[in-house]
Amino acid sequence: MPSAGIRYAACDALLDALPSILWKSVDEGWVRFDPHAGETLLLAPVTRFILDQLSIPGCQRSEDALIQAVLQEEPDADPAECGTQVRTALEALLDARLIQATSH
Repeated sequence: MPSAGIRYAACDALLDALPSILWKSVDEGWVRFDPHAGETLLLAPVTRFILDQLSIPGCQRSEDALIQAVLQEEPDADPAECGTQVRTALEALLDARLIQATSH
């Protein structure tokens, strides 16, 4: 269940690294390499989509807005499954410290 007033935004470290990030599509999703941090991450396609949505400086979006963005991109997706995938992606991005949750 989404928390009222919670929005997600990119961390400053993510925004600072954007110009140098390298991406590669693989069968399992997307590989993201940050040469400055020396980190490599494997991201599911929906996780990459959400990261792209939040990688705009000053952009903050709620869980509901991110679910709607995914459903707009994939109109045949099941809304309940989409919500589950978005929540899983947000947790993964928070754990990786690429995004942060903010109170609105």
